[in-house]
Amino acid sequence: MKKIINILVLTAAINCSCIGLNAQSLKLAASASTDKTSQKMTVKMKFIDTVNVVSQYRINVFRRESNGNWVKLTAEPITKTIVAAGENYSDKDQSFKRYANFMLRKPNTDKEKNLKGFAGLMLLNDNKMAEYAGCYFEDNTVTAGKIYEYKLADADKNDADISTPIKVSTSTNAQIAVSGLSFMQQDQNILLNWKKEEQHYAYKVYRKSSSTATPTLVTTKPLLPATVKGEVANAFKYADTGLKAGSTYYYQVAAMDILNNETALSEPLKITVKDLTLPKVVTNLINERKKKTFELRWQATKDKNCTGYNVYRNSEADVSFKKINKQLLVPTATSFIDSNVAEKNAYAYYVESISPAGVKANSIVTKAVMPDVTPPAKPSGVRGISAPGMTHITWNANKENDVKGYWVYRSTNKSKDYFNLVTEKPVTSTSFTDSLPVTSKNDYVYRIQAIDESYNKSEMSDTVILLLPDVTAPLPVQMVDASLTEKAVTVSWQKAADEDVVGYDVFRSVEGPTEKYEQLNKQPLTQLNFVDRDSLHQGSTITYYITAMDRSNNKSMPSKPALIVVPIDSASMKPVENLTISKNEKDSSANITWRSGAQNVSGYIVFRKSSSQDNFVAISPLLSSSSFKDENVVTGETYEYYVRTYFSNNSFKNSIAGK
Repeated sequence: MKKIINILVLTAAINCSCIGLNAQSLKLAASASTDKTSQKMTVKMKFIDTVNVVSQYRINVFRRESNGNWVKLTAEPITKTIVAAGENYSDKDQSFKRYANFMLRKPNTDKEKNLKGFAGLMLLNDNKMAEYAGCYFEDNTVTAGKIYEYKLADADKNDADISTPIKVSTSTNAQIAVSGLSFMQQDQNILLNWKKEEQHYAYKVYRKSSSTATPTLVTTKPLLPATVKGEVANAFKYADTGLKAGSTYYYQVAAMDILNNETALSEPLKITVKDLTLPKVVTNLINERKKKTFELRWQATKDKNCTGYNVYRNSEADVSFKKINKQLLVPTATSFIDSNVAEKNAYAYYVESISPAGVKANSIVTKAVMPDVTPPAKPSGVRGISAPGMTHITWNANKENDVKGYWVYRSTNKSKDYFNLVTEKPVTSTSFTDSLPVTSKNDYVYRIQAIDESYNKSEMSDTVILLLPDVTAPLPVQMVDASLTEKAVTVSWQKAADEDVVGYDVFRSVEGPTEKYEQLNKQPLTQLNFVDRDSLHQGSTITYYITAMDRSNNKSMPSKPALIVVPIDSASMKPVENLTISKNEKDSSANITWRSGAQNVSGYIVFRKSSSQDNFVAISPLLSSSSFKDENVVTGETYEYYVRTYFSNNSFKNSIAGK
């Protein structure tokens, strides 16, 4: 709640041109106003301890003009009024009771912040309570049109400053009066509204019975901007209730700042209260259809507060009621003929009574139906699209108000005698989706018929013809062959059997038929062969397959694969060279390294023989690198090593041995 108090004071200080705040322990706010009776200018000040709310200081107030000398204004230090527990303060004013209740409270950790917050708000709203709390001072010695500086001092510490100076203008134009005063009458109540300025903290409403009378305050307490009186929240700021019809009033509003200074009164708003008493309504309202008209009859009100009648009607096509009589019917009228009606429509009527002040009252509603014998118009704009296994037909909505829906008919023959109804109930929208066999290649013909609520049927619409898209894939490509030349593999195949094939795609797997295939061509091929120059890796096994694509982008299943094995050149199978063996003095291991210039190498295995062994044995797994560390050696023993190179065709070459 400390933050809330700070924000309230800070907001007021920032938004009001004649209020300032210090940045020290007390929050000081000040503003100037002119007394409405004496016309004397006064500067009012409040200073609230944002931690304790009530001031804990004995305060002296100082003032100066135009950087002159500071003058102490307080004859005695301002201090809070002392209250004692057990004392009877029933004879005190309400402001003192609020102050005493706060000072004599029993602090509660959970509620203390809220209590301080409410007390801070009361200090802002109640100058008298702020005076009891030692938080209020009035300077009545100022002159209008000047600028003064004020500061607070601690009387117990040789008048040490406890606030920074703030400036206050005593200009008569410092405060903004209320503007935009407006009203509306609801029953016999006047609802007032006005424009809210950010400088305004609260409002008071005044009223007088003539332009020369003295305004009388009608609000029992200041109205905060969010305060409303009455039942219509946010629609007005004040409601003056129970007013007498025919009386004239003048309303004025004054705004207040957080120091309860009032602005000048707004311009008077003159209001004459109207008599909004409801007139009586007609009774026994009935209607009777005569050919293509309706005659309404009723019993007149015989009410002196009724000046006449209006007749209102709605229909199924227009649910809002509209007045259908051109001139106001006289109070003695007992009938009205409505000839502007259409068949196939239902209507509702009521009679409106009007008072001299324009107050309206409605009778009961009577309903009438004009039979429908006219069929709907022929549906138009029939169109459609097709997709695999479906067609989608749309059409324009009929303009008649009583259309119940549409029948959809289908045929594979353009003759009208072969159309079948495909909808069980009338379609209420203007579209229909028809499910069909995915592989169907028929022409489908559709027609639409509108039906109204009386089951009158329209003429059949024009037809729309739709063909389902081709979703049948071509047959697999046959006779795929692959041949190897010195520099490339040529893949060839037989022309597809389907006439709508527009191209072919070639797929390749370098490792074998179970590995992942990649597509070799970016665009479908129109020729019946393809030359692959990127896959001649010695010892590799290459698999190819072909797919065909038709003009509807349907692709066939892969053809049977064609396989090619690229032989390895034996001249490229060489043993490793530069076999080097060195002893590692740190850990008594042997490091073996070599160099290889061979191609299609699968890996290397290191063999070793000691002086006590007759044969070489393998001491390493299949290596991909050109080095090996033999850690299983015995000091003093002599070893021989050689490296065996394995190739992708499972052959191998041994290097020269080294010690």
